[in-house]
Amino acid sequence: MRQLAPTQIRCFACTLGLAILMALGPAGAARAQEPVPDAVATLASGIQSVVSGGYWSSGDQEGFFRAVTVAGGVEHVSMALYLQWLGVDVDTNSSRLLATIPVAEVNSAFSGGRVFDIAMDKDAEFGTLHLVVSVRPSAPGLLTRFDLTASGDIGHYSIAKAE
Repeated sequence: MRQLAPTQIRCFACTLGLAILMALGPAGAARAQEPVPDAVATLASGIQSVVSGGYWSSGDQEGFFRAVTVAGGVEHVSMALYLQWLGVDVDTNSSRLLATIPVAEVNSAFSGGRVFDIAMDKDAEFGTLHLVVSVRPSAPGLLTRFDLTASGDIGHYSIAKAE
């Protein structure tokens, strides 16, 4: 059996790679032309992150939670955290926003700071939202963590510094 020279192997590998890229090209172009849902196209530019999840119920209403961080400013960016309750309608397979409230303990104490991370505790009790919110002040300093808990009591939450 004849052995290929290293330059022939490299040439073959390059040709194969180019053939694969050319084959994928039209598929990539087709994906880029998919319609963008209005909810994405009209998303405010200041929204930094969204964490959705957790189930709540209250009387005949039920739904899920959403934590939203919003950034403002250019050179001196500050962030704010908001908690939302969304109701679901199983008959129409839709959801609607019921309440949005600022998380004042984070927003006022760290004005000019940034919400560094929001982690949802997936093992939280059913019907309860538990978030660990990490905030870094604008001046160099330690990261501060908060435990935030909410339930079906729309518009109400509890928060404490995490230990």
